[in-house]
Amino acid sequence: MLARAAVGGNTETIGSGGAKLRRSGKAIDAMEKPIQSFGSASAGAAGEPTLAGALRRAGAAWGSFAHGTGVHLQAAGELASNTSADLTCAGG
Repeated sequence: MLARAAVGGNTETIGSGGAKLRRSGKAIDAMEKPIQSFGSASAGAAGEPTLAGALRRAGAAWGSFAHGTGVHLQAAGELASNTSADLTCAGG
């Protein structure tokens, strides 16, 4: 079967969406360290060892979540940009 070029659609919209996803992903990923620092600072202010440990762990977990979300958004943005480029090359 021969490949057929995509018909219709706007590859610029896909590419633009990909760029926005990547920017958003980088912004979210950049929040990892401040979130972890906030958890540590809160733990230091807590004064109670059990609560301090819980705050430290919560900060680390939320920081890790921000990092993971940011990485996934950046990957989705890259995928959208690559799709746009592929469709452009295919005549879409």
